Amino acid sequence: MPHDERIQPITDERKEQQRAQQPWRVYEVTCPYCDQGVETRCTTSGGTHRSRVELAKELTRRCEPHPASGGQT
Repeated sequence: MPHDERIQPITDERKEQQRAQQPWRVYEVTCPYCDQGVETRCTTSGGTHRSRVELAKELTRRCEPHPASGGQT
């Protein structure tokens, strides 16, 4: 079993990295296919359009400001 004094700096560094990260958020976006707004569902009976899902995932992954916020986070 490793010595605590050798593991503690690694644990402390990882905790600090987690604290330094911005809070996780998911973006709701207007559907580029059916043009439904953020508060409304897509018009298809099969659920949300794939292009809408991919756009929201990409914005979330890049941690970019929401397009509707005018650059405000």
